[in-house]
Amino acid sequence: MARRSVALDDVSASAKRPDSSSVVSVAHAIEPIEREWDALADRVDASPFLRPGWISAWWTAYGRGRLEILNIRRADGRLAGVLPLHRSGLGLISTTNAHTPEFGVLAEDSSVGGSLCQALMERPEVRISVDGLDPNSTGALALSSAALAARRATLLVHRQNSPYLSLREPDAPVGPLGRKFASDLRRRQRRLAEKGKLTFDIEDGRARLDSLLEEGLRIEGSGWKERRGTAIRSHDSTRRHYTDIARWAALRGSLRLAFLRLDGRAVAFQFALEDRRSYYFLKGGYATEYARFAPGKLLVDFTMGYARSTGLESFEFLGAAEPWKLEWTTSVRERILVESFATSPAGLLNLVGRKLFFAGRMAAKRVLVGVR
Repeated sequence: MARRSVALDDVSASAKRPDSSSVVSVAHAIEPIEREWDALADRVDASPFLRPGWISAWWTAYGRGRLEILNIRRADGRLAGVLPLHRSGLGLISTTNAHTPEFGVLAEDSSVGGSLCQALMERPEVRISVDGLDPNSTGALALSSAALAARRATLLVHRQNSPYLSLREPDAPVGPLGRKFASDLRRRQRRLAEKGKLTFDIEDGRARLDSLLEEGLRIEGSGWKERRGTAIRSHDSTRRHYTDIARWAALRGSLRLAFLRLDGRAVAFQFALEDRRSYYFLKGGYATEYARFAPGKLLVDFTMGYARSTGLESFEFLGAAEPWKLEWTTSVRERILVESFATSPAGLLNLVGRKLFFAGRMAAKRVLVGVR
């Protein structure tokens, strides 16, 4: 089949894909398709990070330029796939940043996902950049295949390994260190309990959300995080993002604000989300004056036990594979960046610049595959 250029620059623009029962178009706002998008996410049991509520909160906090949400409909009008991007300079970029645990192509099936990716790669953009992908997902494979078919230069970059713990084996020892690790946790808990009454609480934010969030963010930002400017409260945009996420998730019943308290005072905190499969540990912290008791680890142990008891399949640490996370598990989920470049002088120059950028970060980032 001959390659076709597809104009998708306004909401009404559309094109038939190889699957003649589906139509691809572009929306520039979330609200008109929000309910259908959520219903699609429900049908395919998508993670919270692919839902319109998460993308809306992200866009409000960090968005620049214009949203370009590729979406695909069946012949009967039903929304079957969504890929949210935004325009940045000469390119289209996924709605992601360092606060995005994962991203992907939301689609009913691989055919729909392939059609979305083909429509994207037939765009004339100098650079197309989609981050936070599982390299084995249908979306990542479809993006790479579509870029190859469209004769675009493609760069795949390893971004990070995100640790997780499978909860399907209820009797498995905690952490790769097993009994020794668990024994140390119990010892620290006993010593902290000597200082006062210990309580563990998990709140869903349906009551007292603002006060709970404020209390938790004070703990999350204590110590080195605020000094380095990495705490949620350090930047207005970051605070707005997590506040909006908390309000959205509380309405859905998926917010989890977990606290370890000593005589009623919070000494450790977790900001998390939960769905039918997983507990997602987004942010956390502890009162540094209690560091010798490892309150953050004690809270992880508690929330992990909570996740097991509620029948969840996994505890997702998210983010990079930091040493403290690897005390609990050696299992990781890889995340990659897929970038595609037009084979024009501007595109190839952009490709060279991106390769040099990633080469300069080789100590932390590993380029998996070069130009194909």
